[in-house]
Amino acid sequence: MQWLVVSVDRKILSSSAGLLNTILAIAGPLMTTLFTTIAGTINVNYALYGVLGLNAIVFTVTLIVMIKVNKTKQAEIA
Repeated sequence: MQWLVVSVDRKILSSSAGLLNTILAIAGPLMTTLFTTIAGTINVNYALYGVLGLNAIVFTVTLIVMIKVNKTKQAEIA
């Protein structure tokens, strides 16, 4: 949650955290339904590849956000 505190204005921080929590609460059951449907109808390997691909996307986005936040902090220090 540290990146959210740094990247969002303090005035809208609570609503941003609430929105993020709502999105994650909705996405959880939807992703579970999607991957179990893929595993049941097509093949469990495709569902596992989908989970792996989704994890790679999330990891990449996390790295990009982390790098941008670090660059912003370094620019403020200098």
